[in-house]
Amino acid sequence: RGEHAYVITERELSDLWRAFRKYDADGSGELRAHELRGLMGRLGMHVSPEQAETLRAQLDVNNTGGIEFSELLEWYTDRMAAYEEAEAARRRQRSSLRVFWEDTLRLPRSAKVAIAWASCWAIYAVCAWLSITFALVFGEARFGALVQSWGIALSQTFAVEEPVIIWIYLAIPVILDRLTTTEFGAELVNQFLSTGIGAALGRCCGLFKDMGA
Repeated sequence: RGEHAYVITERELSDLWRAFRKYDADGSGELRAHELRGLMGRLGMHVSPEQAETLRAQLDVNNTGGIEFSELLEWYTDRMAAYEEAEAARRRQRSSLRVFWEDTLRLPRSAKVAIAWASCWAIYAVCAWLSITFALVFGEARFGALVQSWGIALSQTFAVEEPVIIWIYLAIPVILDRLTTTEFGAELVNQFLSTGIGAALGRCCGLFKDMGA
């Protein structure tokens, strides 16, 4: 156990309870190993059938053959407490600038978005100044080619890349949730996450989630 207790929020508790009921297919009030494996897949953790059985045995403190919600909740809070301790250790190793930005300022998400956009426009302004300087030094013909190339790059970013990233951010959690509603889907997701591409995609989803938090 960690040195401090993790305080679970009402939303986390509600989400965990709904997930428990969702994967308790037979309504017994307990999760068997295969049901626990589906729940772990829903939480983004790839476990094999053998690992699921081992985890079930570890969490089944009442020796009933399945995992009750209270046992799952205890495991979850212990895991999150360990995560918070690891995050605290990581924060202590960060640079003073990141500590100031993330902890001292504690800006709301809207302010962070505004700062990000302001930074982008500042970069564009610098690029525009450099373009004008380029035109004055090398002539209008080369300046026109530079502007055309720049415009194509910006169009590609705003018309293609950003919409695709937004679509991925919104669609993947929904797709994974639908897939993991069945044992076959959970198995499919687990197998995919075990591959290099799946693991990389899982890390990207985690990054998108952190960015949106």
